[in-house]
Amino acid sequence: FCDLVGSTAIAEGLDPEEYHDLLEDYLALAFREIYHYDGFVNQLAGDGLMALFGAPVPHEDAPHRAVRAALAIRDALARNRLSISNVNA
Repeated sequence: FCDLVGSTAIAEGLDPEEYHDLLEDYLALAFREIYHYDGFVNQLAGDGLMALFGAPVPHEDAPHRAVRAALAIRDALARNRLSISNVNA
């Protein structure tokens, strides 16, 4: 599972177009990292998503792929934190 923490508070501080753009960028980043590690997004609800690894194509190292994807998402979000902070300023 992946969720944008504090999204309600972020949305309240932005106009709808800015929040839409932010959410779109976040989801594109998350999808990119998930697909990079051969996962796929099973469910999407607002700013939350569920990704599966090792299904439908089994991989012996599916748990490791999931962790690598999660860390890659976290790191990419940290690199982009400045742009998110600038939107909230």
